Amino acid sequence: MNPVMDFFLKLGPFQFILVKWFLTAFGLISLLVLKNYYLWQGRVRTVAVLVILPFLYLMLVSYEIYMMVHI
Repeated sequence: MNPVMDFFLKLGPFQFILVKWFLTAFGLISLLVLKNYYLWQGRVRTVAVLVILPFLYLMLVSYEIYMMVHI
């Protein structure tokens, strides 16, 4: 479904996991560094995204598991 990650998956499982880990770590570190900044013209603090992010990630993982089981 994701052509970018499909490319890394074809390179091998180690490369795929390394890239997946790096992208997740980079995003989380970026949010932590910018936690006191405001988004969307000052309406939302970045820390609010950090609170919502685990739930969004859980939904993504649940969807991926659903796709693996039903396809």
